[in-house]
Amino acid sequence: RFATGVTGRQKYLIGPESYGPWRDLLRLLLWIIVPLASAAHVIVLLATGADVGDVIAGLITTAVGVAIQITFWVTLVFVILDRTGTSVAGAQGEKWSPDQLPEYPENPRLRNDLVAELITVAVAAALLIGQQFWSFVVIHGERMPLLAPAEWAFWWPYFLGILAAEAIFALWVWRRGGWDWLATAISIALGLAGTIPLVWLAIEERFWNPAFLDAVGWSSPAGSPEWIGISTTITILVIFVIDVIDAVSKTLRAPRRSRTANSPVGT
Repeated sequence: RFATGVTGRQKYLIGPESYGPWRDLLRLLLWIIVPLASAAHVIVLLATGADVGDVIAGLITTAVGVAIQITFWVTLVFVILDRTGTSVAGAQGEKWSPDQLPEYPENPRLRNDLVAELITVAVAAALLIGQQFWSFVVIHGERMPLLAPAEWAFWWPYFLGILAAEAIFALWVWRRGGWDWLATAISIALGLAGTIPLVWLAIEERFWNPAFLDAVGWSSPAGSPEWIGISTTITILVIFVIDVIDAVSKTLRAPRRSRTANSPVGT
């Protein structure tokens, strides 16, 4: 303890203030995502006529792989928050004084939104990269990407950039102390930057991996069935609309002072 106090270096990966939120969030994500990913993999294997042994092996492999990915990315985000002094559970253990009071009471919802957004971005990026190189879909003994591999030439790296911009935007909103109409406009612009290309890829049949569709019997010489493109497009648009509604509602719920504090005419 004396050496730690002299050097000022942390001797732990995740500090005591962050350990509880890290543990609770990790448990929640493992209970939700691991069963869903495993069930999806089993459905794909059954649809392709895999035998019982392959189904069981695929189930175990998927569950372990997804659990490792979730644990790694969630832990990485909390380590970064700890190292940058961004507490997710209050003060960092220093002696409290009135000087630590913010100018306006901090909205705990902003901190929760920041952590949730960073976790979402990290998981989405891991899934996007992982489905290409460590896909949990195994057909005829071969791992197969779900998304079109040809689009790594431009579009999938582009969407990784959009995810990075989303993370930066979340930090910016948190640093500003709340949502306002400028933040809502930027959020909608980022959403459109991702939604429009995704819809175009779905319509042009360039979203899903043709080899995967062929392996599960969802393709023909004339191309993939129309319902695949329609359902993918509807899903993308529904997610975009939900994000827009969420951004607008956050701005409407924000206290008036936080909405005007950063405005040139605010007081």
